[in-house]
Amino acid sequence: MKKNKYILILILTFSSLCIFARGKSDKPENTKEIAEKKIEQIEENMNNKTVTITGNVVSYGNTPFAYPGIRMEDGKTYTIQADSPLKKKLLSLQGRKIEFKGKIITQEENVLHRETFLLESYRLLD
Repeated sequence: MKKNKYILILILTFSSLCIFARGKSDKPENTKEIAEKKIEQIEENMNNKTVTITGNVVSYGNTPFAYPGIRMEDGKTYTIQADSPLKKKLLSLQGRKIEFKGKIITQEENVLHRETFLLESYRLLD
C-alpha cells in the first residue's frame, strides 16, 4: 500500500511538471511549424559564407570530455566543430590568440547558448 502511494505521488508530480512546462513554452506547438523552422535554419546554415574571426582558444567541459571553443574580445563565444586531432591541437593552444577561418552554424536548440564554428583553418597571431 505504501509503495503504491509513492508511485502515485511520483506520477502526479511528473504530470503536473509536464503540464506546467508545456504552458510556459513559447516554441511552436504543431509539427508543421517546427519542420518549417528547421528547414529555414538548415537553408540559412547552407548559405553561410566563410568568415574570419579572431579570438582566444578556450576549453569547455571536463577532462576527458573537454572540447575547444573560441572567445572573442567582445565576449561572444563559439563551440569549435572539427575532427578529433585538430580539437586536441587546439586545446593545447588554450589561451593563445588565433585567427579562425570557417562558417558560423546557428543552432536554435543549442543548450549551451553558443553558436558552432565549423573550422576550416586557423593561424596563430601571438
